Amino acid sequence: MTCSLLHAENGAQLRDFIARHPGWRLLAERLWTPLDGGDGFYAGCLSRG
Repeated sequence: MTCSLLHAENGAQLRDFIARHPGWRLLAERLWTPLDGGDGFYAGCLSRG
C-alpha cells in the first residue's frame, strides 16, 4: 500500500516485482483518489503460489 497516485510508484512496482519473482501473482489492486474522500492511496494484493 502506498499514499501515491503515480503508476510508477504503485502498479508498475508490483508488475516489476512479479516479473523478477516467478510464483507471485497480483490478485487485486485498488486506487483511491481524492474524489473518494481521501488524499489518494493505492493497495495491491499479492499471492505466492
